[in-house]
Amino acid sequence: KAIIMVKTFWYYVRLIVWPRRLGLFHVWGYHFEEPIEHIDLDFWAGAVALISYTVFILHCPPPVQFGLIWALVYLIVFSNLITAQQFVSERYSFISTLGYCIAIAYYLQAYPIISAFLIGLGMMRIWVHLPTFKNEVTFYESNFWNFPTSEVAMGNLGVAYLNHGLGGKAVDTWNQASAQNRLYDVPFYNLYS
Repeated sequence: KAIIMVKTFWYYVRLIVWPRRLGLFHVWGYHFEEPIEHIDLDFWAGAVALISYTVFILHCPPPVQFGLIWALVYLIVFSNLITAQQFVSERYSFISTLGYCIAIAYYLQAYPIISAFLIGLGMMRIWVHLPTFKNEVTFYESNFWNFPTSEVAMGNLGVAYLNHGLGGKAVDTWNQASAQNRLYDVPFYNLYS
């Protein structure tokens, strides 16, 4: 499904440039829905991004070419090229981020103030996100807060609650997950286990 691959590529490009929400499970493209197969603004943005990558790779200095090729290779691998309609996750774009950093560093080497500002923004974002790794519960709660309509996030949060002795909260979360999507069987399995 070429349309889905191009749209997934664009999703990852946006996720790398500005990861608005951080979480283990994203809701975009998780369920196969008819509109994801249609050509729309996301498809055209993905096509422009692919063309731009090609042009930049052909006409930029070697360090930038290396960084862009690095980013492109890892983005393409996880843009539903291997298995059409796999779910998306930010962890798939982490290696590509290193390629972007190489390309950006090349252009910012003469501007230390701008570099320091961008590094500071990145550090602040990481600093704010670090408490979510305190334990399993805070990690999955963060995922649920960022994606409150994700039944997968709710299901995993329920398991984390149960692992920490919070059985009542686990049952409530699994009930909420099963109400969110009646076709997702994991919360039902957890409830009846």
